[in-house]
Formats: sequence, C-alpha cells, structure tokens
Amino acid sequence: MKTGNKVLISSVLIIVIALAVGLYYVWMSLDTLVEAAIEKYGSQTTQTAVHVHEVRLKETIAQGRGSIAGISVANPKGFSTPHAFTLGQIQTKIDIKTLRESPIIIDEIIVAAPQVFYEINADRKANFNVLKENISRAMPAKPATKETEAKPSEKETKIIIRRLLIQDGKVQATIVPLDGKQLSTRLPRIELKNLGGKGGSTPAEIAKQVLNVVVDRTRAAVSELGIEKHLKEAVDKRIEEEKAKLKTRTDEEIEVEKQKAEEKLKKLLR
Repeated sequence: MKTGNKVLISSVLIIVIALAVGLYYVWMSLDTLVEAAIEKYGSQTTQTAVHVHEVRLKETIAQGRGSIAGISVANPKGFSTPHAFTLGQIQTKIDIKTLRESPIIIDEIIVAAPQVFYEINADRKANFNVLKENISRAMPAKPATKETEAKPSEKETKIIIRRLLIQDGKVQATIVPLDGKQLSTRLPRIELKNLGGKGGSTPAEIAKQVLNVVVDRTRAAVSELGIEKHLKEAVDKRIEEEKAKLKTRTDEEIEVEKQKAEEKLKKLLR
C-alpha cells in the first residue's frame, strides 16, 4: 500500500473517530444541553432567572419521550416572594424523525400542577404586569425585514408544538398593601395547539407566546378574587381612620381653648 493511501486512510479514521467521540459527547450531555437551553431562552424572555431541576431525555428519546422536572421562574426585582411561578412535572412527546431537521416537531407537552405566585407589592405593582412588560421588551413586535434577517447559517432551529396542555394549576396571591393578605384560586386549564404555525418558530418566540398566555390567564383568575375591592376597602378604612384622628385632634384643641378661657375668667373674678 502506498504511503499516500496510508496517510489518507489514517486521516479518514481520525475524522470518523473524532465524529464518533463528538456524537457520544453530545448524546451523553443531551440532558444538560436541553437544561441549559431552557434556562437561556427562559431567562432571555422573562428577564428574570429561570432554573431547571432535572431533564430526562437521554434514556427515553429513542421512544420520542422525555420529562422535565422543577422549572422555576424568579420574580422581577421589587417583589418579596422568590418565584413568579414553578412548573412541577412536564412530559413531552417528540417526533424523533425531525430531530435533525428544522422545524423540530414536538407532538405534545403536558405541564401538571403548576404553582403560580401573584403578588402586589408595596408600590401597588403586580409582578405579572411587570413580567408582561419584560416579555414584550424581550422581543421586537415586528418581524425581521430582509435586511435584518439572519444569514441561513446563523438561523436558529425552529420548532412546532402540536399540543401544549397546562392543567391542575393553582394561584396564590399576596397583597402586600393589605398586610400581606393571601388569597388562592385555581388556574384555568390552558390548551394551545399548533404553536409555531406551519413553518415553525424559534424557541424564544414560542416561549414568549406561551408565557403571554399564562400571564393573561393568571391575571384573569386573580381578577375574580376581588383584589381591587379589598384594596378599595383598605383605602376607605384608612381615610376614615385619618378623619377620626383629625376630629379627635380638633376636639382636643377645643378643650384646651376652653380650659384657657376658664382660667382667664377665674383671674378676672378674683
């Protein structure tokens, strides 16, 4: 065998081995890579810290299934409760034939028993209103023009979610101006279909869409708790208390003046 052929074969073998090692590394790190992606895109969209407790895809991805446990989204600054919401167990079903394509198709995502923590702080700002503003600022409302579109090699992989179901959720509301009064209610069942449309959307775009729906549904659920009524009653009570203080102060001042007048009268009569 000629030396040139030996060198060529050796080079090919090295490349094949390097590819195999690279693929093995990616496969073994699949759970970590997905966890990092969720935290990255989630944090970018909400502009708060997003953490994932555990991702399990590596062992079940061959069957197109996976699970994610313990996603938490931190509250924006200025709020006392640590989280805006937490997602317990998430089950996914993926079309594995599309894993090397764009868009990747996710047949189903089921989120079970999320916990939502709605808070109105001392400045009477609601954390979910702030989150809504953060999400709106995180991504431009207008689609990119041809001039601003990324080059093909730089484009993000797109995804389609056929069905997203969020069920058995609970909302806990904390109203700081009412001495931290707490109220609770049920989060309505949320079912979304064909997220990403025909051509798919980037993970950040879909995250924005889903979070907007969750925020809106949470605010609608909280509105039924009558928080505005509670706040108004608290304001009215405070006004009455201030009026009572003023009246007491006035009565006291009248009594003082009366005593002074009596003292003057006594002096005149001496």
